[in-house]
Amino acid sequence: GQWTKRDGWPEKPEDWKRILGWIVRRKMAPAAATRAGFTNEAARSFREVFPLFRLTSLPD
Repeated sequence: GQWTKRDGWPEKPEDWKRILGWIVRRKMAPAAATRAGFTNEAARSFREVFPLFRLTSLPD
């Protein structure tokens, strides 16, 4: 299949049904990994996308 870049989230339920994958990226400067709060920031990113993972990938 082809990769397609889309702006924003799928809007209609049928759009969610045909998604085969979804990549979420948060841009960080290379120096971000050396900051004291980096692990907390990374953990927050995972907490924010977990509901999407649960909706699309985990069985009911």
